[in-house]
Amino acid sequence: MCSNDIISNILGISDKNLVFTGDGIEKIRGIEFKVLNAVLTYVPKACSKCGCVNENYS
Repeated sequence: MCSNDIISNILGISDKNLVFTGDGIEKIRGIEFKVLNAVLTYVPKACSKCGCVNENYS
């Protein structure tokens, strides 16, 4: 597995609160995809794009 910084740079993601935890291959409808798993290390109060309020971790 590549480091978190390398994956972030390749994808152009600058959010330091996103931590990549693993990768793998998943077959979806007969097609294999490379899948990256990540965790957001904080709970936002609302969506910065649409303003939807986060209630009860929704």
